Amino acid sequence: HTSISAHRFKLRLPPGKYTLTVERGKEYFPWTQQLVVGKDTPELQIRLKRWVNMAEQGWYSGDTHVHMKIDRLKHAMQSEDLNVALPMVYWTTRDDRNAKLGDRTDPDDSRLPSELIGLDGSHVIWPKNTEWEIFSVQGKSHTLGALFALNHQTPFEVGIPPVKQVLAQADRENAILDLDKHDWPFAMVLPSLLGNRLTYELANNHMWRTEFAFTKWNTPAPDWMQRSDPQVGTEKDWIEFVHRTYWCLLNSGYRLQPSAGTASGVHPVPVGYGRVYVHLPQGFHYRDWIEGLRQGRSFVSTGPMLMMHRQEGSIQVEAHADGPIASLEWIVNGKIERISVDGQIRKPDGSWSIRVERSSGFDTTAWVAVRVWQEPSPGRWRFAHTAPIWFDVPGKPLSPTLEEKQFLIDRVQNELDRSRDVLSPEGVAEYQESLDRYRKLDTGP
Repeated sequence: HTSISAHRFKLRLPPGKYTLTVERGKEYFPWTQQLVVGKDTPELQIRLKRWVNMAEQGWYSGDTHVHMKIDRLKHAMQSEDLNVALPMVYWTTRDDRNAKLGDRTDPDDSRLPSELIGLDGSHVIWPKNTEWEIFSVQGKSHTLGALFALNHQTPFEVGIPPVKQVLAQADRENAILDLDKHDWPFAMVLPSLLGNRLTYELANNHMWRTEFAFTKWNTPAPDWMQRSDPQVGTEKDWIEFVHRTYWCLLNSGYRLQPSAGTASGVHPVPVGYGRVYVHLPQGFHYRDWIEGLRQGRSFVSTGPMLMMHRQEGSIQVEAHADGPIASLEWIVNGKIERISVDGQIRKPDGSWSIRVERSSGFDTTAWVAVRVWQEPSPGRWRFAHTAPIWFDVPGKPLSPTLEEKQFLIDRVQNELDRSRDVLSPEGVAEYQESLDRYRKLDTGP
């Protein structure tokens, strides 16, 4: 794929048959046409049709994981109508290289000042973001995983692990810490150490615009996730693994808000293919967008639009898509309650929508989210997933199941056993601290 401006352009192609597809983010119908290229191929006019305008309703999109030089990113995000892009200008793969001097840090973009790059009033880039993606520890090949710092002001002059040494600067500079690569070894160490500073990429860099390739993941799914194969599956299987791990963390007391990233620039996916929409009813401002992301006034999407609102005594939901909605689900404390989609309507512009609501009365502390599925072509599933809404009942806390607790303990214990002889004493102590916190979780029935 490539990004172009809204002007005349030429494709130079050998004679033959082609399929040309033109897209602009999520809010326009894609345009597809078969072409036969010969000596006298005719000129085409391409006019995209918009099916929803989220900004008019106060929703603005962002990609929290981008690997693209900023000059190129400016054009790509306008082509995809993406409001906020957070490029990983600082990037290190070794624990002994701090992010400022990381082996993958961009030498040009890292010199940019800590100033917002505005393409127009509602399309912006923040140039200070970091990825620690550790493949080497103490000079040895040893994969850990990834942690992102978003929206910081100055370069981090520390490596990880230990992980908690990034906290002081992150708190001082109002940075958000973000979790991706959920099946990688040390992913489940992070929530217990970083707490609610952490966001969680419900759409991540293994969800591509091209055919799904990540068919075997690193950590087997536990039995309670009900996968036909615990470690091999389709794109939808991978999405389920990511989402159910998130629900497990919510049940365990970690009120992590959702984010969405693509790694566009190193993976075969357009920027913003998976994106997070943040609600700003007073209009767009970058600082408000970051705060809305932190507070969970949001939903994540790879296609459909999904808005959930709390009203007195009820929860109201609107789902919209550029094609038929395959399924709609309430997620209550990690349990799926399927909603009939027989009531969806096809609108005059060709898009589809449905509205539902439910009571918000709960006897014990609970969280509620909504998820929608769309199948635009056989086997290629797109989804949207809201941030959770919490309902706190004093004296009746939410607890994970015994199986969920054991999943977190096993993840950290396995990683501790694997890394004990490689990590520094400080790193081992952090793993042990994480393990102890999971062991202390109270479990429900």
